[in-house]
Amino acid sequence: VQQGHVVSDISLSRKTQSTTVLEFDMDKDEPFAVQLEWPSDRLRGNDGCQVNPVFTLGVAKAGSLTNFKSMAKAAVGMTNGRVDIPGGAGKYVIFVKVHFPVASWLTEFVVNVYGPHTQLVQSTKYDKPLDLFLDMQGLCRTIVVPGTGVGQAAAEYTLDESTEVHGMPIFLGNTQDQGKQVLEKYQVIYWNPLEETDNKWAVIDSIEWAQGTYRYTHLSGIPGATCSTNLLQQHALPEDAVHAEVVPEAAAKEPLAFDEMAEAGNNVLDLQGDCAKMVERLSSLGNGPSIASSGEDAEFPESMESIARPGEFCGDAAQGISEGCERYNSWQSLAVLKEKYEAGKSLEAQCENDCSPKECVPKEINGLGYAGWCLIDFSKCSVPLRFENDAGLGWSVTDEYLWVDNSYCQDDSFKVVT
Repeated sequence: VQQGHVVSDISLSRKTQSTTVLEFDMDKDEPFAVQLEWPSDRLRGNDGCQVNPVFTLGVAKAGSLTNFKSMAKAAVGMTNGRVDIPGGAGKYVIFVKVHFPVASWLTEFVVNVYGPHTQLVQSTKYDKPLDLFLDMQGLCRTIVVPGTGVGQAAAEYTLDESTEVHGMPIFLGNTQDQGKQVLEKYQVIYWNPLEETDNKWAVIDSIEWAQGTYRYTHLSGIPGATCSTNLLQQHALPEDAVHAEVVPEAAAKEPLAFDEMAEAGNNVLDLQGDCAKMVERLSSLGNGPSIASSGEDAEFPESMESIARPGEFCGDAAQGISEGCERYNSWQSLAVLKEKYEAGKSLEAQCENDCSPKECVPKEINGLGYAGWCLIDFSKCSVPLRFENDAGLGWSVTDEYLWVDNSYCQDDSFKVVT
């Protein structure tokens, strides 16, 4: 948690905004982070409600697109992706491309900025969002890639938006025109968003191999690629030139399944409906104006309903604490709690110097639900200390808590004496 930082977010429709461009203004030079978020396991509440998004997200200052930063694949078990930006005031743009192969039940996802307050809006500058991502890469819809041509130093590739691998369109090599032709083994260029550190363009011979994230390592990142402004004006290779043979490497342990929904069987539709119901309520949470005007939160009432089912126990299993959840059915506003906290801090400072006042040593009969036992709390005091009554009966205390018979808690003459 960074002091002064807030979350500025925007909800995007999975159906209509999974490919888009966002923009925001940053009026401070402080570092910030851009995050992509989707429902967590606890919110989904069902082991079958998997999300597993595949995403490509790039962030750049509007006047310096090629200095963009790309969001890496989310770590296992995480429900968000994050890219850290070093800071700098100005206008920023975000390319967003999110693919949910197995979560047709999901209706929306969230992009946010964690840092100084800002406002995320959809940009109107790019009719086709992918053009921003190409600008960030210094590429165009038709490109030339050195080291891939048949009889010449480079081959021409054209963006094919009708074919996607890992949620992103691919480049297909020119196989027809002499002087632009691509070697058969280099026919496909695809974006690989499945790395946890450095996402790059990759080159391979077929869409099938691309889906398995295979690639030729010496062409990783398509070094030297440029826009094909005048088609190809490349020097021919010498007759004795030989293309390096590089064996494709598998970059992922498991190929991405693009049709898991179709393979899952007839139970999928029922499961999808259940998953959708689990997250439908999220849109109604945190309705500040309604809560402020009515003084009530219908989704989180001040009652046992918001704590646990009747008859259940709450506590801390690690410390062996277990008691009826009814004990915690006590509600106060944050304003009141803040006042109590500030008063408590003042009392804490007082008790640090002199722990003899009764307020410094609270006592609880039948502490934590243990009948017949009194819990005495010395956490505001400096131990070791002596705790005794007017008759001189007492204990040398070395821990922050002391358990004694309830009868001792009914003797108000007990106090800290040293």
